[in-house]
Amino acid sequence: GYTETEVVQAVLGETEDKTELIILEQEVSVELEITKVLANIPLFEKSKRIVSHGKGGFSVDLSLVTEDTIFFDHDLKTVEIVIPHAKLLFAEPDFERTEFYDTQKALLAFGDIKLTQEQQNVINLQIAEKMKEELSKSNRLAYADLRAVQQVKAFLKPIVEGVAPEYTLKVVQ
Repeated sequence: GYTETEVVQAVLGETEDKTELIILEQEVSVELEITKVLANIPLFEKSKRIVSHGKGGFSVDLSLVTEDTIFFDHDLKTVEIVIPHAKLLFAEPDFERTEFYDTQKALLAFGDIKLTQEQQNVINLQIAEKMKEELSKSNRLAYADLRAVQQVKAFLKPIVEGVAPEYTLKVVQ
């Protein structure tokens, strides 16, 4: 046999230092309409539309798993581990893939637009903020939570089975 303590210690040994276990990366595209002035910095003669692409990464903090979040059901032979919800860890714009359009919807080459470093920084900041907003929408977070449960179960299943092979692992939030 085994003891609950052995299972708990085996699980905590794997989770205690995993503060940012990346469980999902997702593509994201955002659109920005930029007019003459943004953050008090003159930008363009007319407004421009920018479509920017990138990716976001979601993580789960497994260091929050403690002996108080691990439950045993000896009748059903299950070990249930409660994990925290996934959170957005990063939003990374891929500025190489940014598309600029003029007001007539024509695609402009990056070289057609002359921006100072300050202007470019302001636009990059806006793009990153907009990506964070998009990635933080409830449907994306719900999907990240689903993936968190699946990934953590796949990660911890061999650990639990190694100590208590007759028990089934359940991961919930």
